[in-house]
Amino acid sequence: MNNFQRLQQEVERENPAPVELRENILDSMRMLDFFGQALNLYLPRVLETFVIWLGGTPDQLGATDTPDFTRISGAADADRDQAPGHAADTNDISE
Repeated sequence: MNNFQRLQQEVERENPAPVELRENILDSMRMLDFFGQALNLYLPRVLETFVIWLGGTPDQLGATDTPDFTRISGAADADRDQAPGHAADTNDISE
């Protein structure tokens, strides 16, 4: 054991690391793990949804199975040929 290792051990004995530091690091790691899992789960679907919104097909992403388009929120209304969230123009009432 060299002098630097002894000095390090001596400093660590005199000044132990606080328990809160370990807990803060573990909490940060858990949070990053959670965001990583969420990103891994939802990012492919978000990209696929954007491609569909722009008029593409999932085949253009290299997908092998066809997604269920009815589950995507914001899909166009099948009864009307207009985008969701847009009210019908009430000024076009013909009598």
